[in-house]
Amino acid sequence: MDAIDVFRVRPDGSFVWIGSADSLPTALKVIKTLKVEPSDAFLIHDSQRNNTLTVRADELAAFLTH
Repeated sequence: MDAIDVFRVRPDGSFVWIGSADSLPTALKVIKTLKVEPSDAFLIHDSQRNNTLTVRADELAAFLTH
């Protein structure tokens, strides 16, 4: 069951649901496959743990290498 939701953060601060994933690395890979600008922001929410992470597209490389 996918427990992690991925949202794009719009410039006005609202969110658009992009999809879901079964893990944080998969969620980050989903974002990486999108056509994004370096300053685009994404919100990743883990509903099972009730944790939320906000990441900019230009920060993805650092997350994917850890």
